[in-house]
Amino acid sequence: FEKDNVAKTYSIILTLNNFCGQSKADTQRITILPKPFASGSSPGSPVCSGSNVQLLLGNSIGSGVSYAWRAYSGTGITGYSSRGFATDSLISLSPINSTSSIDTVYLRVVTRHDATNCIGDSITLKVAVLPDVQDNQISVTAEVCQGSLAPVISGNSPAGGSGLYLFRWQKWDGTNWISAGGNDSLKDYSAGLLTSSTLFRRLVYSGNCLSSPPSISNTDTVIILANPVVSAGADLNKCTNDGLFQLAGNPAGGSWAGTGIIGLNSFNPSVQGVGTFSFVYTYTDIKGCFSTDTVLVKVNPFPIVNAGVDQELCGNNLPINLNGGTPLGGNWSGPGVNANQFDPLQAGSSSVSLIYQYTDTNNCSNRDTIQMNLRPKPSAAFSLGGADSSCSPYTINFSNSSQTNTAESFSSLKFRWTFSHESTPDTTINPFRVFTNSGVVDSMYAIQLIATSSFGCSDTVFKSIKIKPDARAEFSPGMQISCAPFVISNSAL
Repeated sequence: FEKDNVAKTYSIILTLNNFCGQSKADTQRITILPKPFASGSSPGSPVCSGSNVQLLLGNSIGSGVSYAWRAYSGTGITGYSSRGFATDSLISLSPINSTSSIDTVYLRVVTRHDATNCIGDSITLKVAVLPDVQDNQISVTAEVCQGSLAPVISGNSPAGGSGLYLFRWQKWDGTNWISAGGNDSLKDYSAGLLTSSTLFRRLVYSGNCLSSPPSISNTDTVIILANPVVSAGADLNKCTNDGLFQLAGNPAGGSWAGTGIIGLNSFNPSVQGVGTFSFVYTYTDIKGCFSTDTVLVKVNPFPIVNAGVDQELCGNNLPINLNGGTPLGGNWSGPGVNANQFDPLQAGSSSVSLIYQYTDTNNCSNRDTIQMNLRPKPSAAFSLGGADSSCSPYTINFSNSSQTNTAESFSSLKFRWTFSHESTPDTTINPFRVFTNSGVVDSMYAIQLIATSSFGCSDTVFKSIKIKPDARAEFSPGMQISCAPFVISNSAL
């Protein structure tokens, strides 16, 4: 029975004749069904690795036809899928994966007839599968200082796929991989300014295979290094009479910049004058990360101080108040000075420098000096020309032996004699006096000599003399007439 495209029924007659001449016949009807066949088409271009493939079959002839699918890769059978009946003309296969170069996968369709188990034609459909993307690697310089642009993360040129690639960059947010943002669809990625260390990776899709799993690169981290903590110090107030000083930053070892910097870190307010000056301190650590800080130096004018004119005093003066300095409110210092008083006796020299120092509200100080010249006092001295005790009357020629103690002559001195029994001083050089005592007990006389130099410095010397009373005989007998014997006692003398 030959196959045909339509079902045909055949009558089969079996006739049996025996030797007796008898004949018997049996008739059977056999229906020959058409042989099942399959037709269809495969995709006209390579499909994405990991995608579902749909194969469109042509109409099948006859009923009761089912389909079986076998997948071949090269020469081996990789799978089997039983399908339904003829109406299943749109076939979806399981994902096909490829990890090497472009690989041809053959899908063989086998048809059969359930009622008769007739094996029909089979058709081979060829599906070209794009290989997976290979060599997806990224690399980046691992460390960058805070506040600096992150280096470009380099991605190599991948292989495999269709040769056309779509890139997607991602970063780790601590929980999930999210879009890296910015120009995240380029082969290389510029992360820009990062605030913290960040982990990156690159996804690569082949051509239009966006629904297929992408190739995932290795991960790489851009480490953000903390910049050093830098201090230029507290703002400063200086004065125009301050000398050269050094600016000090922390950590040590940085560099200074600004108007007026001398050498590495020095500044001289007396050279720059009044004003506010800004200085920037920059420190770079061993990683190359740096920070800066700024300090302001305000230079204030120093006060104008006047201690007054030089003065002359006698070396034996009493302490005097020093109150001639301006502005008011300063302090005096120097030999013989205590609590803004000057004691010539404590000066220790004939000429001393006294300093008046004043500090204003800006803590700027200035000083001025006066010379305190101490004139020596004369040495007052005299002699009595005799004993300091005598009987009345006692005449004394006083001998003035005072000294000037300077280059001046003796004649430049002035003298003032004072006698305790006289009210009027005597200014002669060598006076004389007659001292008497009309009493009955000794009399004491005080003599004072004041010698004064031409500058007005003076010295005083004191002496005293004792004058005994004149001799005198007197007694009282108590009565002028008496009986003998008559006795006169010493008490009557």
